[in-house]
Amino acid sequence: MKYYILGLVLCMSTFSVYAIKEPDSYMKRKVQIYSEGDYGLDLDWMQNNSNISPYLTTIDKKGFTYIAGQFGAKGGTFNNGETIISNHANLTGWGGWFVVKCNSTGDQIWLDKIEVDGNYFGKLSQIYTSNDELLLIGSGASEQETYNLYINNQKKFTIKNARPFILKLDNQTGEYVNHVILDNGGKSDPESIGGNIYKIAEDGSIFLMSYIGEKFASMDDEKLKTNTRTHGGADVYIAKINPDFTLAWDFAFGGDMHDVPWAPEMYSQEYYFSPLPEDGNLLNWMVLKDDTLIVKMSYFSDEVDIDPSENEEILKMKWMNEAVIARYYVGGDSPVLLDYKKNYTERLPHDVYLAENGQLYTLDMKRVENSVAFDDWKRYYKSLNNDLSLVEENGYQYDLLNNDATFFEFYNSFTNSHLYIDSLSNMYISLYAVNDSVSAILTDSIKMYCDGYTNIEHGVTAGLVKYDNNNNLKWGIILPISHFAHKYTIDNKGGIYITGYASGYLSKDTIDISTNENDQILLINPDGMLLRYVETYRIKSAPSEHGKIITPEKLVRWGGSAEVSVVPEAGYVEDEVTTSRGENLTKNAEGKYVVENVTDVVTVSATFKKSSAVDETYSDRVKIYPNPVESSLSIECDEKLTQATIYDAQGKEVLSISNISKEISVNHLPAGLYTLKIKMGEATAVKQFIKK
Repeated sequence: MKYYILGLVLCMSTFSVYAIKEPDSYMKRKVQIYSEGDYGLDLDWMQNNSNISPYLTTIDKKGFTYIAGQFGAKGGTFNNGETIISNHANLTGWGGWFVVKCNSTGDQIWLDKIEVDGNYFGKLSQIYTSNDELLLIGSGASEQETYNLYINNQKKFTIKNARPFILKLDNQTGEYVNHVILDNGGKSDPESIGGNIYKIAEDGSIFLMSYIGEKFASMDDEKLKTNTRTHGGADVYIAKINPDFTLAWDFAFGGDMHDVPWAPEMYSQEYYFSPLPEDGNLLNWMVLKDDTLIVKMSYFSDEVDIDPSENEEILKMKWMNEAVIARYYVGGDSPVLLDYKKNYTERLPHDVYLAENGQLYTLDMKRVENSVAFDDWKRYYKSLNNDLSLVEENGYQYDLLNNDATFFEFYNSFTNSHLYIDSLSNMYISLYAVNDSVSAILTDSIKMYCDGYTNIEHGVTAGLVKYDNNNNLKWGIILPISHFAHKYTIDNKGGIYITGYASGYLSKDTIDISTNENDQILLINPDGMLLRYVETYRIKSAPSEHGKIITPEKLVRWGGSAEVSVVPEAGYVEDEVTTSRGENLTKNAEGKYVVENVTDVVTVSATFKKSSAVDETYSDRVKIYPNPVESSLSIECDEKLTQATIYDAQGKEVLSISNISKEISVNHLPAGLYTLKIKMGEATAVKQFIKK
């Protein structure tokens, strides 16, 4: 008999399960956790929705989670039973979008339904929080000229030609605040703007990066009117949009050729033989750090203007696709070029990332030494110096080795490329595979593996890997048949939020999302899911003389605590007990040492000293018999005994008694050597005995 959970689990200690017979047609795959033993993940809570497909998450500074996605034409049902139905869409299989706000335990606070009428089909591509507002980036595609957008069945604005838009909501209530529509005629139109990415400043300003054709006029004739100069071909375009959705400034940089990653139809033959970057939609080509904007770009032109001022800083490029990373001051009324660095790698480079601690990273490429293959390159994430040059280090390896010759890579494409670097320079890298029979080498000894179905329709496998700043694996997680599950959000409180939906087509697919090998928490045909996993850490013991340190076998959750026992050898007592975090631990009322607020692996160390004269005297004056003992151990002592603790030969506590008599029953103990620690007020005596 198997057990399936058919709804939301908010507290993993109290949930309902329904026992049903497992049909032969069920296809199950279990979430797998990979580590070298000191790190792990526990499932904290989950949501399982019907006909709901979440794929975007963000977390505000107060810890609230916002989830966005789409729902089907026949409507959908959320984990709390609330339904959502399309009233305006006229497409088979697609009803509209939703945005939901949840608290830190997954409880739903508010739900917005967003629809566009007619045969409009589109997606919410990005989501951000800023102050008390929520920003959603939407786009669509259709032949119809105009569409009306509705929020909770109320018409808000009209979209022409399926152009992208920015929608602002009040994140406290979900109410509509404002919007702006951007001009986009499609990627094949050189007069259009497209491939947009966005960075949000603390004050709510929006920095947009895109590309424009040489006949570009403006993003919007009303709010975003511009007269920026263009250089010929297609140029890189950057604009600052004020919080009220008016244009602060914009500029374009490039040369007389096509200087963006795509090759629109009019340029396709000209650049046919040029390698294009994987991240074709610029998602990681720009970062915002305080009042500076850092842009990494490659160019086709021989001469490139990267200066927004009239000075026109012209760069002479050595070869096609040469990379430049430039830094601009954007805290004033207009952008100012601060510095730049070019000649980055031997081949078309891309991507720049900002860690939580302010450190910049980029993706570097190097040809494999002594290789004769044209396309034999290795790629590494590397940090940057203050002058934007590469730090001389090995970096994080981008490519995972794959022994089984199936596609499994760190996936960099529109809305899917996901790399996060926390304040300690730990790197979280998403994994994505279009097949579900995949493997990848994470370390010399750890292979991530998912045994796939014979039917390719079960499709996508996703995962996430965490490395520390020395490229050591902390943990990896693999989620089978889970579309978009490689898109994650880190809350810096040990929580990892994963959204997605089943990519299989059989109605009875299941995913076991429990990380415990002995448990099952199954989602049956999970149309949409939101999972929160929490990091776990091992409490380790350092080698010590004259005693043992007993740490818990189970890993400790982020923010939790752990009790540690310290057992001296006969004739010794604890001198000092410390942690790798620099703490001095003291005993609690039960005689244990407590490691509190665990947020990483902690090692406990102990030093011992010979017992004091009083302790030695009492050890000599305390007698135990019979020894060896079979059932009952007698203690002979003139003092009142306050506590007795027995440890096995491995130092594990097996019995603890307070306010004891002069006799202890040991009948239940297995045969072996044991240590008895007896407390008499402030004095301690240690004896050893053998259980027959």
